[in-house]
Amino acid sequence: MDCLYTTKPIIEAGNILTNLLDKYQDRPVLLLLSAGSAFFLLDYVSSSVLDQRVTIALIDDRYSTDENINNFLQLKKLNFFGEALKAGCTYIDTSVESNESLEDYAKRFDKNLVEWLDDNHDGVVLVTLGLGKDGHTAGIMPGFADQFAALDTLAHGYEVPPAINEYTKRITVTPTFLMTHITEAVALVAHSEKIPVLKKVLANEAEIDDCPALLWHAIANVTVVAIK
Repeated sequence: MDCLYTTKPIIEAGNILTNLLDKYQDRPVLLLLSAGSAFFLLDYVSSSVLDQRVTIALIDDRYSTDENINNFLQLKKLNFFGEALKAGCTYIDTSVESNESLEDYAKRFDKNLVEWLDDNHDGVVLVTLGLGKDGHTAGIMPGFADQFAALDTLAHGYEVPPAINEYTKRITVTPTFLMTHITEAVALVAHSEKIPVLKKVLANEAEIDDCPALLWHAIANVTVVAIK
Protein backbone atom coordinates (compact mmCIF):
# COMPACT_ATOMS: atom_id res chain seq x y z
CA MET A 1 0.00 0.00 0.00
CA ASP A 2 1.41 3.36 -1.06
CA CYS A 3 0.52 6.59 0.76
CA LEU A 4 0.89 10.05 -0.73
CA TYR A 5 0.54 13.09 1.51
CA THR A 6 -0.35 16.29 -0.32
CA THR A 7 -1.92 19.68 0.29
CA LYS A 8 -4.39 18.99 -2.52
CA PRO A 9 -5.53 15.39 -1.97
CA ILE A 10 -8.82 15.66 -3.86
CA ILE A 11 -7.15 16.94 -7.03
CA GLU A 12 -4.34 14.38 -6.75
CA ALA A 13 -6.79 11.51 -6.23
CA GLY A 14 -8.75 12.64 -9.29
CA ASN A 15 -5.58 12.70 -11.36
CA ILE A 16 -4.61 9.22 -10.18
CA LEU A 17 -8.02 7.84 -11.11
CA THR A 18 -7.73 9.48 -14.53
CA ASN A 19 -4.39 7.78 -15.03
CA LEU A 20 -5.81 4.40 -14.00
CA LEU A 21 -8.71 4.70 -16.43
CA ASP A 22 -6.23 5.60 -19.15
CA LYS A 23 -3.95 2.70 -18.16
CA TYR A 24 -6.75 0.21 -18.81
CA GLN A 25 -8.20 1.88 -21.90
CA ASP A 26 -8.18 -1.43 -23.80
CA ARG A 27 -10.10 -3.36 -21.10
CA PRO A 28 -13.68 -3.30 -19.78
CA VAL A 29 -13.74 -1.38 -16.49
CA LEU A 30 -16.09 -1.60 -13.54
CA LEU A 31 -15.64 1.68 -11.68
CA LEU A 32 -16.97 1.42 -8.14
CA LEU A 33 -17.27 4.73 -6.34
CA SER A 34 -17.43 5.68 -2.70
CA ALA A 35 -19.68 8.59 -1.81
CA GLY A 36 -19.18 11.40 0.70
CA SER A 37 -15.98 13.40 0.25
CA ALA A 38 -14.75 10.82 -2.28
CA PHE A 39 -17.33 12.19 -4.72
CA PHE A 40 -15.34 15.43 -4.94
CA LEU A 41 -12.38 13.75 -6.67
CA LEU A 42 -14.66 13.02 -9.63
CA ASP A 43 -14.50 16.72 -10.54
CA TYR A 44 -10.87 16.09 -11.48
CA VAL A 45 -11.35 12.99 -13.60
CA SER A 46 -10.88 13.80 -17.29
CA SER A 47 -13.85 12.97 -19.50
CA SER A 48 -11.35 11.86 -22.15
CA VAL A 49 -10.89 8.53 -20.33
CA LEU A 50 -14.62 7.79 -20.13
CA ASP A 51 -16.27 5.71 -22.85
CA GLN A 52 -18.49 2.70 -23.47
CA ARG A 53 -16.02 0.25 -21.87
CA VAL A 54 -16.68 1.80 -18.43
CA THR A 55 -19.51 0.70 -16.14
CA ILE A 56 -20.10 2.94 -13.12
CA ALA A 57 -21.56 1.85 -9.79
CA LEU A 58 -21.39 2.62 -6.09
CA ILE A 59 -19.28 0.48 -3.79
CA ASP A 60 -22.00 0.84 -1.16
CA ASP A 61 -25.36 2.55 -0.86
CA ARG A 62 -28.07 3.50 1.59
CA TYR A 63 -31.47 1.86 1.63
CA SER A 64 -33.55 4.98 1.02
CA THR A 65 -35.64 6.58 -1.70
CA ASP A 66 -34.63 10.04 -0.44
CA GLU A 67 -32.45 11.73 -3.06
CA ASN A 68 -30.47 13.40 -0.27
CA ILE A 69 -29.61 10.04 1.32
CA ASN A 70 -29.30 7.40 -1.42
CA ASN A 71 -25.81 7.58 -2.88
CA PHE A 72 -26.80 6.69 -6.44
CA LEU A 73 -29.44 9.43 -6.55
CA GLN A 74 -26.75 11.87 -5.41
CA LEU A 75 -24.30 10.54 -8.01
CA LYS A 76 -26.84 11.22 -10.77
CA LYS A 77 -26.74 14.93 -9.90
CA LEU A 78 -22.97 15.23 -10.41
CA ASN A 79 -21.46 16.71 -13.54
CA PHE A 80 -19.20 13.65 -13.71
CA PHE A 81 -22.20 11.36 -14.18
CA GLY A 82 -23.65 13.49 -16.97
CA GLU A 83 -20.31 13.56 -18.77
CA ALA A 84 -19.96 9.81 -18.31
CA LEU A 85 -23.33 9.16 -19.93
CA LYS A 86 -22.45 11.45 -22.85
CA ALA A 87 -19.24 9.46 -23.30
CA GLY A 88 -21.18 6.19 -23.51
CA CYS A 89 -20.57 4.78 -20.02
CA THR A 90 -23.15 2.41 -18.58
CA TYR A 91 -24.07 2.06 -14.92
CA ILE A 92 -25.47 -0.19 -12.22
CA ASP A 93 -28.47 1.48 -10.60
CA THR A 94 -28.56 1.20 -6.81
CA SER A 95 -31.54 3.44 -6.23
CA VAL A 96 -34.24 1.61 -4.28
CA GLU A 97 -37.13 0.22 -6.32
CA SER A 98 -40.75 0.52 -5.23
CA ASN A 99 -41.64 -1.95 -2.45
CA GLU A 100 -38.14 -3.47 -2.59
CA SER A 101 -36.99 -5.02 0.68
CA LEU A 102 -33.45 -4.56 1.98
CA GLU A 103 -32.80 -8.24 1.29
CA ASP A 104 -33.98 -7.97 -2.31
CA TYR A 105 -32.05 -4.74 -2.76
CA ALA A 106 -28.84 -6.49 -1.72
CA LYS A 107 -29.57 -9.52 -3.89
CA ARG A 108 -30.07 -7.28 -6.92
CA PHE A 109 -26.76 -5.54 -6.32
CA ASP A 110 -24.98 -8.87 -5.82
CA LYS A 111 -26.54 -10.24 -9.03
CA ASN A 112 -25.42 -7.18 -11.00
CA LEU A 113 -21.84 -7.53 -9.79
CA VAL A 114 -21.75 -11.26 -10.56
CA GLU A 115 -23.16 -10.67 -14.04
CA TRP A 116 -20.60 -7.96 -14.83
CA LEU A 117 -17.72 -10.21 -13.79
CA ASP A 118 -19.15 -13.14 -15.75
CA ASP A 119 -19.60 -11.00 -18.86
CA ASN A 120 -16.16 -9.37 -18.63
CA HIS A 121 -13.55 -12.03 -17.91
CA ASP A 122 -10.84 -9.68 -19.18
CA GLY A 123 -12.23 -6.73 -17.23
CA VAL A 124 -10.68 -4.73 -14.39
CA VAL A 125 -12.29 -3.33 -11.26
CA LEU A 126 -11.20 0.15 -10.18
CA VAL A 127 -12.41 1.51 -6.86
CA THR A 128 -12.43 4.74 -4.89
CA LEU A 129 -12.43 4.29 -1.13
CA GLY A 130 -13.18 6.58 1.76
CA LEU A 131 -12.31 6.38 5.43
CA GLY A 132 -14.64 7.14 8.33
CA LYS A 133 -13.43 8.59 11.62
CA ASP A 134 -14.65 5.34 13.16
CA GLY A 135 -12.50 3.29 10.77
CA HIS A 136 -15.28 2.19 8.43
CA THR A 137 -14.72 1.88 4.72
CA ALA A 138 -17.24 1.25 1.94
CA GLY A 139 -20.36 0.39 3.96
CA ILE A 140 -18.59 -1.99 6.34
CA MET A 141 -19.06 -0.69 9.87
CA PRO A 142 -17.06 -1.47 13.03
CA GLY A 143 -18.46 -4.31 15.09
CA PHE A 144 -19.92 -6.31 12.22
CA ALA A 145 -17.02 -8.53 11.18
CA ASP A 146 -18.82 -11.66 12.34
CA GLN A 147 -21.75 -10.89 10.06
CA PHE A 148 -19.44 -10.59 7.06
CA ALA A 149 -16.97 -13.36 7.93
CA ALA A 150 -18.98 -16.30 6.59
CA LEU A 151 -20.28 -14.57 3.46
CA ASP A 152 -19.23 -15.72 0.02
CA THR A 153 -21.48 -13.23 -1.78
CA LEU A 154 -20.15 -10.10 -3.46
CA ALA A 155 -22.70 -7.79 -1.83
CA HIS A 156 -24.62 -7.76 1.43
CA GLY A 157 -27.47 -5.81 2.97
CA TYR A 158 -27.64 -5.22 6.70
CA GLU A 159 -28.81 -2.90 9.44
CA VAL A 160 -26.77 -1.13 12.11
CA PRO A 161 -27.96 0.65 15.25
CA PRO A 162 -28.34 4.46 14.97
CA ALA A 163 -25.49 4.82 17.45
CA ILE A 164 -23.17 3.23 14.88
CA ASN A 165 -24.36 5.24 11.89
CA GLU A 166 -27.35 7.47 11.22
CA TYR A 167 -28.02 5.62 7.96
CA THR A 168 -28.98 2.32 9.50
CA LYS A 169 -29.96 0.24 6.47
CA ARG A 170 -27.41 -0.21 3.70
CA ILE A 171 -25.84 -2.42 1.09
CA THR A 172 -22.14 -2.83 0.48
CA VAL A 173 -19.64 -5.01 -1.30
CA THR A 174 -18.30 -7.71 1.00
CA PRO A 175 -14.75 -8.37 2.19
CA THR A 176 -14.79 -11.29 -0.26
CA PHE A 177 -15.24 -8.83 -3.10
CA LEU A 178 -12.64 -6.39 -1.76
CA MET A 179 -10.03 -9.11 -1.35
CA THR A 180 -10.56 -11.02 -4.60
CA HIS A 181 -11.91 -8.78 -7.35
CA ILE A 182 -10.36 -5.31 -7.09
CA THR A 183 -7.59 -4.54 -9.56
CA GLU A 184 -6.56 -1.14 -8.19
CA ALA A 185 -7.97 1.30 -5.66
CA VAL A 186 -7.59 4.96 -4.74
CA ALA A 187 -8.31 5.75 -1.10
CA LEU A 188 -8.95 9.40 -0.31
CA VAL A 189 -8.42 10.88 3.16
CA ALA A 190 -9.13 14.56 2.63
CA HIS A 191 -9.77 15.69 6.21
CA SER A 192 -7.13 16.11 8.92
CA GLU A 193 -9.36 14.68 11.67
CA LYS A 194 -9.12 11.29 9.93
CA ILE A 195 -5.31 11.18 9.97
CA PRO A 196 -5.10 9.40 13.38
CA VAL A 197 -7.24 6.52 12.14
CA LEU A 198 -5.30 6.47 8.85
CA LYS A 199 -2.07 6.02 10.82
CA LYS A 200 -3.67 3.09 12.61
CA VAL A 201 -4.67 1.59 9.26
CA LEU A 202 -1.24 2.05 7.71
CA ALA A 203 0.45 0.52 10.76
CA ASN A 204 -2.02 -2.39 10.71
CA GLU A 205 -2.29 -2.06 14.47
CA ALA A 206 -5.97 -2.87 15.07
CA GLU A 207 -8.48 -5.65 14.46
CA ILE A 208 -10.67 -5.56 11.36
CA ASP A 209 -13.78 -5.75 13.53
CA ASP A 210 -12.72 -2.48 15.20
CA CYS A 211 -11.35 -0.84 12.06
CA PRO A 212 -12.72 -2.33 8.80
CA ALA A 213 -10.38 -0.14 6.73
CA LEU A 214 -7.63 -2.60 7.60
CA LEU A 215 -9.13 -4.57 4.72
CA TRP A 216 -7.17 -2.19 2.48
CA HIS A 217 -4.13 -4.35 3.20
CA ALA A 218 -5.87 -7.27 1.47
CA ILE A 219 -6.47 -5.33 -1.77
CA ALA A 220 -3.88 -5.92 -4.47
CA ASN A 221 -2.99 -2.32 -5.31
CA VAL A 222 -4.07 0.59 -3.11
CA THR A 223 -2.87 4.17 -3.35
CA VAL A 224 -3.82 6.28 -0.35
CA VAL A 225 -3.98 10.02 -0.96
CA ALA A 226 -4.10 11.97 2.30
CA ILE A 227 -4.17 15.59 3.41
CA LYS A 228 -0.74 16.89 4.38
